[in-house]
Amino acid sequence: MCLTICWIECFRKGGIDMQISREDCKLVTLTDIAAEARACSAHTITGHWTAGRYKQYFNDYHLLINDDGEILMPNGVTLDSVLAHTYGRNTGNIGVSMCCCLDAIIYRDGSVNFGSVPPTFAQIDAMAKIVAVITKCAPKMAPFGVTANTFRTHSEWAEMDGYGLYSGDADMRWDLIKLEDLGADEYTKPGGDVIRGKAIWHTFNNSDVYNLLQP
Repeated sequence: MCLTICWIECFRKGGIDMQISREDCKLVTLTDIAAEARACSAHTITGHWTAGRYKQYFNDYHLLINDDGEILMPNGVTLDSVLAHTYGRNTGNIGVSMCCCLDAIIYRDGSVNFGSVPPTFAQIDAMAKIVAVITKCAPKMAPFGVTANTFRTHSEWAEMDGYGLYSGDADMRWDLIKLEDLGADEYTKPGGDVIRGKAIWHTFNNSDVYNLLQP
């Protein structure tokens, strides 16, 4: 029965990614990220999940988000580093990933079972705050703010570039295709819309974020 209903399990991305330890990362704050963003030349951000466990880290992302909302950056990485997180789209693209979704499953009708390691509200909110800060501080994004050009999920890029959910590509990607809109009506919605919506809210309503956006 599952074979006729299930689409595919979440899985680690192909390429040169490698698991790293907590000691291979440094803890960063939104203030740190704002300072990095002001000096970077990136023009877009891509949201991911790692398809791993909470507190399991990989070296193909600029920023990693733990289940409690803690934000880490791999040692030696800057926001201008070119990392292998989004096929054909890595130059000038900041990869931000929630550490979660080890055994997530998506069904043929597009519904998602996030499994035993689902995205947490803290992770979703932290990603939205990161997007708010970077899009207003990075020189190439600041004129535009939070839009579908300055932030996309990996699933949105995959849909555009021909390796999305219904593409038939054996290496398809569906990171953040859906997220629970916790704190609102709690329905599962397109993940890009959830993150962009929350990022816009933080930009104008969260003083902790807003104060970082001032020169």
